[in-house]
Amino acid sequence: MPQLHPALAEFQTELERQGFVVVGHGDYICVRLPLVASVRIHLNAGHLHFEPRFGTLSRGASLVVTPITALAVVGGVAAVASIPAAILAAFVGALTVLYEVSRVVMTEGTMTRLQILWTTRPPPRDALEGADATPPIVASRPAAAALAGGVAGTATERASQPVQSGDRLRSGR
Repeated sequence: MPQLHPALAEFQTELERQGFVVVGHGDYICVRLPLVASVRIHLNAGHLHFEPRFGTLSRGASLVVTPITALAVVGGVAAVASIPAAILAAFVGALTVLYEVSRVVMTEGTMTRLQILWTTRPPPRDALEGADATPPIVASRPAAAALAGGVAGTATERASQPVQSGDRLRSGR
C-alpha cells in the first residue's frame, strides 16, 4: 500500500486543527463534507490535485446520472400517475437537481479554501531542496514591525489603523 507523503500528512494535521474532517487513504487524503460529498487531495510533483466526489461517484458522473435519473422518474410518474403525483414528482426532481448544484458550490468553495491554505503555508521540505529556500509568500517586514513594536490592543483597534504600504504581502516568485 502506498504511503502518505509527509507534506500531505502535515497538511492533514493542519486541516484537522482547523476543524475539517480529514481521513488518510494510502497516498491521498480525503476531506469529508456535508451532503455526502468529499474532496480527495493528491500530491503530484509538489502540486495538489483535487478530486471532488459525490458519494461513491466522481462529481462529473454524479452530475450526469442524477439529472437523467430525475428526468426518467418524473417522466415515468407522469406517464402512469395522476397530475398531482406528476407535479409532486417534478418538484422532487427539481429539488434533487438543486441538491446537486449545492454540492458543486460546496466542493468548489472547499477546493478554493484548501488551495489558499496550501499556498499560504511553507512549502514542503523536499520541494525546497535545491531551490532558494524562500516560501512563496513572504511579509515585506517582520510582524513586530508591522504591529509597531507590539500588539496594539484588540483586533478592532488594529483593523481601524490605516494599512501602510509595507504591511501588504508580496509574492516571493
